Amino acid sequence: MSEPVRPHRLILAAILALATLGAATPARPAAARDDQGAYAGWVIDAYPDMSSDAMVAALARMRDAGANFVWIGHNNPVDVDPNAKEVALSYAVYSAFLNASDPRNSAAQSIIAAQVRMLDAARSVGLKVVLPISYRTQMGSAWNDTHQASLRRGPDGAILDFDGPDAAPYAGDFREAMQGYYQWIDQQFVAPYRDVILMVMVSNEPTGVDYSTSADSVFFQQFGYHFSDVGADQGRFTQLGYFQSHVMVDFAMWAAQQWLALDPAVTVTLAFDGEPARQNEQAPAVEDI
Repeated sequence: MSEPVRPHRLILAAILALATLGAATPARPAAARDDQGAYAGWVIDAYPDMSSDAMVAALARMRDAGANFVWIGHNNPVDVDPNAKEVALSYAVYSAFLNASDPRNSAAQSIIAAQVRMLDAARSVGLKVVLPISYRTQMGSAWNDTHQASLRRGPDGAILDFDGPDAAPYAGDFREAMQGYYQWIDQQFVAPYRDVILMVMVSNEPTGVDYSTSADSVFFQQFGYHFSDVGADQGRFTQLGYFQSHVMVDFAMWAAQQWLALDPAVTVTLAFDGEPARQNEQAPAVEDI
């Protein structure tokens, strides 16, 4: 008998449409390839203590209820914890998995094995998958500890920490690390599950501003002065606002371009969280994506 699926494991998310980053699909639209281009389904977390039978049973119930795809949950906040509420692939999991001497290595192995089981289960019942691989621009505590200068900062210079610090999306070491991570994802997940993966979700809920040194350098390149030179000048203040509202737009486009170069056949997507727009006006300029 298959084990019962705990209630917290299923999150209803009737998805009628998914916004995609077109830079990764130059030859054809990013819409679904079959079923008249429409997809609807649920989100499910691939918990390490969830057996293959339980995954198959859960996905079969979704399919029988009319789903034609499943969205695997993300890792929020990014960490290497098999018992977390939201456990999934992330840079932190990848890094611990590759390092046999990392005390979190076995935990990372269990997380990755669960993702593989979920993909196998989706294949067995005939569902497509949206595969999240990152949350915001979070990298996990191990990376943060050794890259303090590359963390996202507020206008006062302090590290921003909204349920966990984020990497500064313009930082060179962040981008280099993610390029290696994307290559690994492509080799370990996309290639063997190309028939199953509908989209790779490069980030969930990226939002906010960045006043890090790397962001300041990009700002200077665009406008010819630094954040500290904005002062009370209204024109400069407007330019600063434009820049900050496009920080995550720039990240989204950068990530899509990496996948375009790495594997042009892959459709990538990204999900935004509406709460920052409602609560603190920190949502990106979505229309420009």
